[in-house]
Amino acid sequence: MWANTCWGLLSLAVTFAVTRLSMIWTKGHEHWGPILLWASGVCAVLSILCFFWPILKQRNWILTRDKRMPIRDAAAQAYGQLRAIDSTWAEVADRFAGSDLGETKEDGVLLYMVSAMALQGLPLYGKHPPSTEYERIDPNEFGRGRFANGGGMFLYHGDKAPKYVDISVQNCDLKKTIAGMKQDTSKAI
Repeated sequence: MWANTCWGLLSLAVTFAVTRLSMIWTKGHEHWGPILLWASGVCAVLSILCFFWPILKQRNWILTRDKRMPIRDAAAQAYGQLRAIDSTWAEVADRFAGSDLGETKEDGVLLYMVSAMALQGLPLYGKHPPSTEYERIDPNEFGRGRFANGGGMFLYHGDKAPKYVDISVQNCDLKKTIAGMKQDTSKAI
Protein backbone atom coordinates (compact mmCIF):
# COMPACT_ATOMS: atom_id res chain seq x y z
CA MET A 1 0.00 0.00 0.00
CA TRP A 2 2.88 2.34 0.84
CA ALA A 3 4.47 1.89 -2.59
CA ASN A 4 1.12 2.38 -4.35
CA THR A 5 0.65 5.68 -2.54
CA CYS A 6 4.13 6.87 -3.50
CA TRP A 7 3.74 5.96 -7.16
CA GLY A 8 0.19 7.32 -7.28
CA LEU A 9 1.27 10.70 -5.97
CA LEU A 10 4.22 10.78 -8.36
CA SER A 11 1.90 9.92 -11.27
CA LEU A 12 -0.43 12.75 -10.29
CA ALA A 13 2.50 15.17 -10.16
CA VAL A 14 3.60 14.15 -13.67
CA THR A 15 0.02 14.31 -14.99
CA PHE A 16 -0.49 17.84 -13.65
CA ALA A 17 2.87 18.97 -15.02
CA VAL A 18 2.23 17.48 -18.48
CA THR A 19 -1.24 19.03 -18.55
CA ARG A 20 0.30 22.41 -17.75
CA LEU A 21 2.88 21.98 -20.50
CA SER A 22 0.19 21.07 -23.02
CA MET A 23 -1.50 24.41 -22.29
CA ILE A 24 1.34 26.14 -24.15
CA TRP A 25 -0.34 25.24 -27.43
CA THR A 26 -3.89 26.13 -26.40
CA LYS A 27 -5.59 29.43 -25.68
CA GLY A 28 -8.30 30.41 -23.22
CA HIS A 29 -7.27 28.18 -20.28
CA GLU A 30 -4.45 30.30 -18.85
CA HIS A 31 -6.15 30.65 -15.45
CA TRP A 32 -5.61 26.90 -14.85
CA GLY A 33 -1.83 27.18 -15.28
CA PRO A 34 -0.88 28.26 -11.73
CA ILE A 35 -3.33 25.79 -10.20
CA LEU A 36 -1.85 22.88 -12.17
CA LEU A 37 1.71 23.87 -11.28
CA TRP A 38 0.78 24.14 -7.59
CA ALA A 39 -0.97 20.75 -7.65
CA SER A 40 2.01 19.19 -9.42
CA GLY A 41 4.42 20.58 -6.82
CA VAL A 42 2.31 19.42 -3.87
CA CYS A 43 1.99 15.90 -5.29
CA ALA A 44 5.72 15.73 -6.00
CA VAL A 45 6.62 16.81 -2.45
CA LEU A 46 4.15 14.35 -0.93
CA SER A 47 5.52 11.57 -3.13
CA ILE A 48 9.10 12.27 -2.04
CA LEU A 49 8.04 12.39 1.61
CA CYS A 50 6.19 9.11 1.13
CA PHE A 51 9.28 7.45 -0.39
CA PHE A 52 11.51 8.52 2.52
CA TRP A 53 8.96 8.02 5.32
CA PRO A 54 10.14 4.48 6.28
CA ILE A 55 13.75 5.68 6.57
CA LEU A 56 12.78 8.68 8.66
CA LYS A 57 10.56 6.57 10.89
CA GLN A 58 13.21 3.85 11.29
CA ARG A 59 15.81 6.39 12.34
CA ASN A 60 13.32 7.91 14.80
CA TRP A 61 13.62 11.35 13.24
CA ILE A 62 9.87 11.65 13.24
CA LEU A 63 7.45 11.26 16.13
CA THR A 64 10.04 10.65 18.87
CA ARG A 65 11.98 13.90 18.73
CA ASP A 66 10.45 15.50 21.81
CA LYS A 67 8.94 12.53 23.60
CA ARG A 68 9.98 12.09 27.20
CA MET A 69 10.71 8.95 29.15
CA PRO A 70 10.84 8.59 32.94
CA ILE A 71 14.44 8.54 34.12
CA ARG A 72 13.95 5.16 35.82
CA ASP A 73 12.99 3.58 32.46
CA ALA A 74 15.83 5.45 30.73
CA ALA A 75 18.34 4.12 33.26
CA ALA A 76 17.04 0.58 32.84
CA GLN A 77 17.27 0.89 29.05
CA ALA A 78 20.82 2.26 29.22
CA TYR A 79 21.86 -0.46 31.66
CA GLY A 80 20.38 -3.18 29.43
CA GLN A 81 22.08 -1.89 26.29
CA LEU A 82 25.43 -1.43 28.02
CA ARG A 83 25.20 -4.84 29.69
CA ALA A 84 24.47 -6.46 26.31
CA ILE A 85 27.89 -5.34 25.04
CA ASP A 86 29.72 -6.13 28.32
CA SER A 87 30.47 -2.48 28.92
CA THR A 88 32.46 -1.27 31.89
CA TRP A 89 29.52 1.00 32.74
CA ALA A 90 27.31 -2.04 33.40
CA GLU A 91 30.03 -3.79 35.41
CA VAL A 92 30.44 -0.76 37.67
CA ALA A 93 26.65 -0.45 38.00
CA ASP A 94 26.48 -4.10 39.11
CA ARG A 95 28.80 -3.26 42.02
CA PHE A 96 26.11 -0.93 43.35
CA ALA A 97 23.50 -3.70 43.43
CA GLY A 98 22.60 -4.26 47.05
CA SER A 99 24.52 -1.23 48.28
CA ASP A 100 22.95 1.27 50.64
CA LEU A 101 22.62 3.64 47.70
CA GLY A 102 19.02 2.51 47.13
CA GLU A 103 16.28 0.62 48.92
CA THR A 104 16.54 -2.48 46.70
CA LYS A 105 19.28 -4.17 44.70
CA GLU A 106 17.75 -2.77 41.54
CA ASP A 107 17.69 0.75 42.98
CA GLY A 108 21.45 0.81 43.47
CA VAL A 109 22.07 -0.06 39.83
CA LEU A 110 19.50 2.43 38.55
CA LEU A 111 20.74 5.25 40.78
CA TYR A 112 24.28 4.70 39.56
CA MET A 113 23.12 4.74 35.93
CA VAL A 114 21.10 7.95 36.49
CA SER A 115 24.09 9.65 38.10
CA ALA A 116 26.44 8.42 35.39
CA MET A 117 24.18 9.60 32.57
CA ALA A 118 23.69 13.00 34.24
CA LEU A 119 27.47 13.40 34.56
CA GLN A 120 27.79 12.46 30.87
CA GLY A 121 25.72 15.52 30.05
CA LEU A 122 22.28 13.99 29.59
CA PRO A 123 19.76 16.82 29.96
CA LEU A 124 17.28 15.99 32.74
CA TYR A 125 13.84 17.52 33.19
CA GLY A 126 11.79 17.58 36.35
CA LYS A 127 8.97 19.29 38.18
CA HIS A 128 9.89 21.63 41.02
CA PRO A 129 7.15 21.01 43.62
CA PRO A 130 4.41 22.22 43.73
CA SER A 131 4.75 23.13 40.03
CA THR A 132 3.23 20.79 37.45
CA GLU A 133 5.44 22.04 34.60
CA TYR A 134 8.65 20.35 33.50
CA GLU A 135 11.81 22.42 33.52
CA ARG A 136 15.37 21.55 32.60
CA ILE A 137 17.49 20.85 35.66
CA ASP A 138 20.70 22.86 35.84
CA PRO A 139 23.65 20.39 35.79
CA ASN A 140 25.27 22.38 38.63
CA GLU A 141 22.46 21.17 40.90
CA PHE A 142 23.77 17.60 40.82
CA GLY A 143 26.72 18.48 43.05
CA ARG A 144 24.33 19.74 45.75
CA GLY A 145 22.27 16.62 46.24
CA ARG A 146 21.41 13.07 45.33
CA PHE A 147 18.89 11.06 43.37
CA ALA A 148 16.32 8.87 45.12
CA ASN A 149 13.41 6.63 44.23
CA GLY A 150 15.23 4.99 41.32
CA GLY A 151 16.19 8.40 40.00
CA GLY A 152 12.66 9.78 39.97
CA MET A 153 13.45 12.39 42.64
CA PHE A 154 16.33 14.72 43.32
CA LEU A 155 16.95 15.95 46.88
CA TYR A 156 19.47 18.40 48.27
CA HIS A 157 21.86 16.91 50.83
CA GLY A 158 20.18 16.96 54.24
CA ASP A 159 16.71 17.83 52.89
CA LYS A 160 13.74 15.52 53.26
CA ALA A 161 11.60 17.28 50.66
CA PRO A 162 12.57 16.70 47.02
CA LYS A 163 13.87 19.58 44.93
CA TYR A 164 12.65 17.91 41.70
CA VAL A 165 10.18 15.08 41.10
CA ASP A 166 9.04 13.09 38.05
CA ILE A 167 12.47 13.39 36.47
CA SER A 168 12.51 12.47 32.79
CA VAL A 169 14.67 12.66 29.67
CA GLN A 170 13.99 13.19 25.98
CA ASN A 171 14.35 10.07 23.86
CA CYS A 172 16.69 11.69 21.34
CA ASP A 173 19.03 12.88 24.13
CA LEU A 174 19.01 9.44 25.74
CA LYS A 175 20.02 7.72 22.50
CA LYS A 176 22.95 10.11 22.03
CA THR A 177 24.12 9.60 25.61
CA ILE A 178 23.92 5.81 25.41
CA ALA A 179 25.85 5.86 22.12
CA GLY A 180 28.54 8.00 23.76
CA MET A 181 28.73 5.68 26.77
CA LYS A 182 29.12 2.67 24.46
CA GLN A 183 32.12 4.30 22.79
CA ASP A 184 33.84 5.82 25.84
CA THR A 185 34.07 3.70 28.98
CA SER A 186 36.99 5.59 30.53
CA LYS A 187 34.72 7.56 32.91
CA ALA A 188 32.90 4.51 34.26
CA ILE A 189 34.32 4.50 37.77
